[in-house]
Amino acid sequence: MNAPKIEEETSLKIDFTKDAKADGLSVEAVPEAQIKFEMLSPENPILHFGEVFLFESDLDDCGYTMSKVRFRVMKDCFYVLLRYYLRVDGVRVRIFDTRIFHEFGTDFIHREFQYRESTFDELRSRGFDLSSEWLLNPN
Repeated sequence: MNAPKIEEETSLKIDFTKDAKADGLSVEAVPEAQIKFEMLSPENPILHFGEVFLFESDLDDCGYTMSKVRFRVMKDCFYVLLRYYLRVDGVRVRIFDTRIFHEFGTDFIHREFQYRESTFDELRSRGFDLSSEWLLNPN
């Protein structure tokens, strides 16, 4: 998702093109960088993992919202997923994901931000099952 779409939909002002430097650290946008998901496969055993719910609400029975952090540490890397999820029943679903990945021994931490949103009408038109079973499942 590009910055203008995020700003239009959420009023967030995010400058993806600006490089920043502070205290000997530098931050730069590297569009071609990718998280090495192959390092997160079952062949790379997890040494430590966790999941922390930051908040959760049923929105007075009109939907569901939650924010949580999931992380895992392997012998050669770590991976963090911060997810914000919002579902307003009959209206829309919105997800903000921030993924952080670091391969030990490198001087690079990868941060990936993803924003997805859809109305219930758009989901229905794509054939998504919006049954009560789905609405009651917070996962």
